[in-house]
Amino acid sequence: MPLHSLTVMFLLLGSVFSLAYAQSIAPLPLGAEWQSTLTQVEQLPGLERAAGGDLKAASTIRSGPEIVLYATWQTRTVTFRIDRDFGLYAFGIELVPEAVQHAIETDDAELYDLEYRAPMRLAVVNKYGRPQGLTTQWDGLDIRSLPDSGWKESSVTDWSYALSWLVWDGQDTRIAVGEQEVWYVSQAWLEQHRQARTFLEQHPTAVQGIDLVRQAVRQQRLDHARNAVPTRAAELEPFL
Repeated sequence: MPLHSLTVMFLLLGSVFSLAYAQSIAPLPLGAEWQSTLTQVEQLPGLERAAGGDLKAASTIRSGPEIVLYATWQTRTVTFRIDRDFGLYAFGIELVPEAVQHAIETDDAELYDLEYRAPMRLAVVNKYGRPQGLTTQWDGLDIRSLPDSGWKESSVTDWSYALSWLVWDGQDTRIAVGEQEVWYVSQAWLEQHRQARTFLEQHPTAVQGIDLVRQAVRQQRLDHARNAVPTRAAELEPFL
């Protein structure tokens, strides 16, 4: 085989290996680690902090089994999702800096997208190569393969995927890029949800029974709370 052909072949093999390697490790930005607690996430060194050391523009929402933390990184809002049982399972980075969003004065949506969102989307493509598929949600369990004929880097620049998300699935992490954000998702957490969905599909009767029990327990709590309203109201009257 001619030397030139060998050189081309090795370069191609090297590119394929680098792409596969990048997709398999998908290192997390910000120094984040899956299954971290809220306290550990708040201490990530990459997050922006005020002079006193507190997180900039941060807020926390606690709702049922999940905690959502909003913070900033590279002047962009980062959303961390923490399952109380699992720990950190996903975080999304907004493509447009907060300051730009508040200062923008143009009505040209296409120019706005090209100046701020498109560079972030293309940066992911440049780092991880061709995406593996499309999904309707960043944490969607159903992935559609991306045909060769439907893939062009220009489609990422001009965003030709409507409401879909481009997906890179690595060994530990999924990366999902959309029009507005890029999300990093734990594969272990996704696997838990796949197993839960399989259980629901295979045991509909059992699931229905579980739902009936939950409904009965909820109704008992509602009845108890309704009966307790007059007593609680009387206790509050002196303070009003």
